[in-house]
Amino acid sequence: MNTRWSAVPRWLPALALGSAALLASPAARADDNAMCMRDAGGVPFSPGPPTVDGLIPSDKGWTGAFRYEASNGTDKPHAVIQAVRSTGNAFLSVEVNNDPHFDAEDAIVLAFDLGAGPKRYRRLIIYPLVEDGNGVEANQRPAQLDYFESDTATGGVVDWGTVMHKVNAELDPNAPGGFWLDAKVSTASAGANDNSWFVEMRLPSANLNLAGATNPRVYVNVMRVNNLDASVLSERWPTGTPPPLGFLDTSTPDTSTWGALSMGGGGTCTGLSIKASDIRTNNSSPTLIMNPGVAGQNVFQAVVTNSGSTDASGVRATFRIANFGLQTDQSWKAVPVANNPSPPSGVIAKNGGTQTLQIPSWILNAQEQTDYTGHAHQCILVDLTSGGTPVTFINSSAYRNMDFGTASVFERTAQLATRGLPTDPVKKVTRLRLDTVKGMKVLNTDGQKGDTPKRVARMTWLFHGYRETGQTVTIRGTPYRLLDSMGSFGYVVDHTTPPIIPGKPPEEEAVLNRRWQLQVKSARPELPVRALPRLDLMSVPDRLVLFPRRPPIEKDLGTVRPQLAVTPPVQGPISTLPRDRAGSILTRAPIPTRPLPDLPTRPVPTLPTGVEDKDTPATYYIDVPEGESVDLVTHAEFPEAQDGGKPVPDCGCRRTPTTGASGVTGLLFLAFVARRRGRRDDA
Repeated sequence: MNTRWSAVPRWLPALALGSAALLASPAARADDNAMCMRDAGGVPFSPGPPTVDGLIPSDKGWTGAFRYEASNGTDKPHAVIQAVRSTGNAFLSVEVNNDPHFDAEDAIVLAFDLGAGPKRYRRLIIYPLVEDGNGVEANQRPAQLDYFESDTATGGVVDWGTVMHKVNAELDPNAPGGFWLDAKVSTASAGANDNSWFVEMRLPSANLNLAGATNPRVYVNVMRVNNLDASVLSERWPTGTPPPLGFLDTSTPDTSTWGALSMGGGGTCTGLSIKASDIRTNNSSPTLIMNPGVAGQNVFQAVVTNSGSTDASGVRATFRIANFGLQTDQSWKAVPVANNPSPPSGVIAKNGGTQTLQIPSWILNAQEQTDYTGHAHQCILVDLTSGGTPVTFINSSAYRNMDFGTASVFERTAQLATRGLPTDPVKKVTRLRLDTVKGMKVLNTDGQKGDTPKRVARMTWLFHGYRETGQTVTIRGTPYRLLDSMGSFGYVVDHTTPPIIPGKPPEEEAVLNRRWQLQVKSARPELPVRALPRLDLMSVPDRLVLFPRRPPIEKDLGTVRPQLAVTPPVQGPISTLPRDRAGSILTRAPIPTRPLPDLPTRPVPTLPTGVEDKDTPATYYIDVPEGESVDLVTHAEFPEAQDGGKPVPDCGCRRTPTTGASGVTGLLFLAFVARRRGRRDDA
């Protein structure tokens, strides 16, 4: 039996769950907080600005755009914000990942300070999704939008005063009387805690008066709601702005913390950048690709510059190639080598530091030599992403023209720590939460050097860490517990199955996937990890037992009474009273302090073959004493099929005792070990 552990791409070193730099980042310097909207140029074959349809990852109109990633250490940042411009329009996109549940209260807040003039302050609150728990197809309009204009701010805090409430049918700018924002939504779902939603927007400069603005500023807040347990993650740009508290309708931070909005000028824009001349090969000419090449040639490189005032880490480059005429759809393909994207960088020093990112040598095979002969003119596109500290990109991608020339065991040390974090004032603990994401895939191997063909059962196991802040924000009448993102970590596990026996059908992929057995526990018995059942599979009454929610309380509000619908949409003065989904005014009982109920510690069940993996928990909690660290132990095992208690022939995984333990060959045991059990971080 052969099992191999490896770090998942963009592993966050030392987990960073206890890193004060990630948990409570101080406000970045003003020169780092600039959203630079450059002219949209697209790429060859796909010129021009983005197509507003909600399909962001495949849209080359975002090439060269401003890009901010709320990085978490994995290939899926919690949120990504992009911005670019064209004549008369600003384009913004928001990508949200790792969402446990699609919710009607998921929201995007965009706020603008135009610097002067009437209606100086503008704000849009966009609710993209229509129904709880259900995604939407591409090219859909958002469910609802609230638009605010104001001339009043006291000490930098805006009094938003009035609201224009628009529902889905009114959000078509091409329809008579339609609102001017052009926005489209799409969603994707890959399993428990692994949902994504995307919003593309076109904002006409005339409607926001961006063209006439004086030193404009902008603020973005992406609210990822989870109605399964009444929690919300708030990802904000600029970094360091405080979370919204109280009611979302009235809560924006001091305008002095908002980022500068640059409509093309580069003087105030700092961060990571790359330009065409930074893309090269290591050949005699930096624009030459050798066909077929020999070992050491055709190493693609990208030089990344950091003009910001903070170091950047975990940056990766993805290299793609396209040519004229090879494919009718003129699509970009990843350069076909291992480690593309490139391995993550160490640290790109602040204030002008550079780092060269590269992928291994590409030696063209026979088919590639044929394909690229006669198609010597190529374009290389480089996309930058980050899985380390939060990073601002001046531009996240560039491309350059090039030409062909002739010619089972993994261990990591990680730490769940609480130093410097707010704690429960009574219990003196910090509650940490881990959402897990599992991916299963079976790979067939052809067999090399005479080997018998085999199958590889690959499991991706990710952990997204959060902190319960003890604070709440009310969105559309419902209070939610605020979470802080604390980084992520994960693994890719490859298990090679026994050789495929000719004439005997291999095991079904679903059967192999269900064989993985997982467990998570604390190394300190006095600090148990509590496993929460799969809330997305529980009935609503069962969920409410775990997370009770207080219903609205109707009472006379004078001329405004609770109701289920409002026609026409609400437009006029608002107070701190929340509104329900249809826009009507509601009151609720005072928001109670709602700590997570104590849940029993439950072991991860061992599921027999043929049983769906529905009982494996997807969320874990642990309370860590103030200032201490705790070891987290994760365990995964892929037991081979057994016949009468004996190993199956050719299994290659006989169970044998190990010294001082009851382990078995092929047992995967992964321990995250702190340097000193129960130590205080300041020890």
